[in-house]
Amino acid sequence: MKIIKCFYNKTIYFWKGSRLLLLILFAYAIFNEIDLKNISSLFVCGIMLLQFFAMTYVLISEILKKYPFIGIKIFAGIFAIFFGLLLVVLIFTTQYENQGINLYGFLLLPLWIIFYGLWEIIFTTEISIE
Repeated sequence: MKIIKCFYNKTIYFWKGSRLLLLILFAYAIFNEIDLKNISSLFVCGIMLLQFFAMTYVLISEILKKYPFIGIKIFAGIFAIFFGLLLVVLIFTTQYENQGINLYGFLLLPLWIIFYGLWEIIFTTEISIE
C-alpha cells in the first residue's frame, strides 16, 4: 500500500488533470448518448450524470480549497472504478475478431478510469484518517 500511495503522491497533478479530462469525456458521452425515448439510455445517462456532478463538486471544492464531502468523493471513486470495469467487460465481449480488429489497445482508457477511481478513494481515506 505504501508503494501505491507514493506513486499517487508523485503523480498528483496528473490525477487532478485527469479529473478535468474525465469530466469532459463524461459530459461528451452524456450529451451524445441521451435518448429521451429509450428508458435504458435515460437510466445510463442518469447514472453518468450523477458521476459527472460528483466529480464536478469535488473539482470545485478543491479549487476553492475546501474539503469536499467524503461520501461524494467515495461515490466518485467507486463509480469511476465501476465504469472502468464496465468498459473492460464491453471491450472483451465485443466480437470484432472476424474483421481483423484488435480492441485490446483500447484497454488503456478503462485502466486510466480505474486508477483514477482508486486515487479518489485512497486520498479520501487518507484525509479522513488525519
